[in-house]
Amino acid sequence: MPRVLLTPFRHLGANSDAEALASGLTETLAAALAHFEEFELIDPGSVRSANATQGAPAAGRQLTATYILEGSVQLALGKARIGVQLIEAANRERVWSETLDRGLEDVFALQDDITAYVASTMGEAVGEEQARAIAQKPDAALTAYELMVRGIQHLHRLNPEDNQVARGYFETVIARKPDHFFPTLCLCWTHVTELANGWPSARADALEYNTSLIRALLRRHDRSAHLHRIMSRLHLLAGDHDQGLSHAERAHRLNPYHSDMVVNYGVALLWSGHTEEGLQELERAFAINPYAPAYYKTYLAFAYYLVGRHEDGLAVVRSIEGTVGNSRSFRIANLVALDRLEEARAEAKAVLQENSDFNLDRLLAGFPFKHPEDRQRFGDALRRVGL
Repeated sequence: MPRVLLTPFRHLGANSDAEALASGLTETLAAALAHFEEFELIDPGSVRSANATQGAPAAGRQLTATYILEGSVQLALGKARIGVQLIEAANRERVWSETLDRGLEDVFALQDDITAYVASTMGEAVGEEQARAIAQKPDAALTAYELMVRGIQHLHRLNPEDNQVARGYFETVIARKPDHFFPTLCLCWTHVTELANGWPSARADALEYNTSLIRALLRRHDRSAHLHRIMSRLHLLAGDHDQGLSHAERAHRLNPYHSDMVVNYGVALLWSGHTEEGLQELERAFAINPYAPAYYKTYLAFAYYLVGRHEDGLAVVRSIEGTVGNSRSFRIANLVALDRLEEARAEAKAVLQENSDFNLDRLLAGFPFKHPEDRQRFGDALRRVGL
């Protein structure tokens, strides 16, 4: 697992307000990053006892950090400029950097805004960098952790073939590390992904089997946001919206800075009939993580469909590169709502060409609406153009 060293933010200039803001950002960001399960955070206070006179690189090496997160604060004319960069500790190569300009009207709101943005975006950057670092390695040379990273890459591509490949990686890691819960969690996600997208399932009892596995893991790891996130989806697929929403809220509380938890909460709200609130959460996920994976956009496009903002839904689908999950179905639904039936029929034809096993009932089973009329409306839109 990568280790991230957060160094205290520097303030540029002799401004006491900049010093206070730099100190506040360091503390709030340290608290936010401590919520993440994908990496281990090294407390910024450790830098002071790690021969900090030689700088962050020396401290990073001494503390065996994989990455170093650095930041700076500059104030001028009622505005704050916050610079942030994530670098590899070993070679000082920059992995990710941002310069963020904000007003100073509400300093606490500014801290919350910057903290959410940096924490969520950095979490994404660490995962992408880990995947890039092992891209040229053959499977036989990968550690158990690296096999997990490669499996998650395939899982996020959201198509049946990559989903099967991802499952193979997770099963390999479980054989090596049977006591680690994260590989089992990811294995369960491959089954949930099949159910949610209407793909043929690898197990006839997928819902019951995975619910049992995750329930057992939660008895030992009740503070894992990821476990509550998947349990939320399993309950929703089973039609238990109260428990589904409860676990989604729990995951969100455990890590409100992780855009996956924000999206999951938004989706749980959508299925539970709280469409406007669900849309707000999905839009917030993009506000705190502009580099979010493409599957976020599919949910956002569907949320726009549900609230009647069909042009916005089409714009989101157009921004997706290729086909991800049910993106074509969501495009069809928005096109039908706008009475653009010829375009919708062309999309329906593409769906059938891409998926010869397409089954509308199986697809709709992955849309666990609390209100049957919502599922009926979506299903009717797809049937109208030949699906």
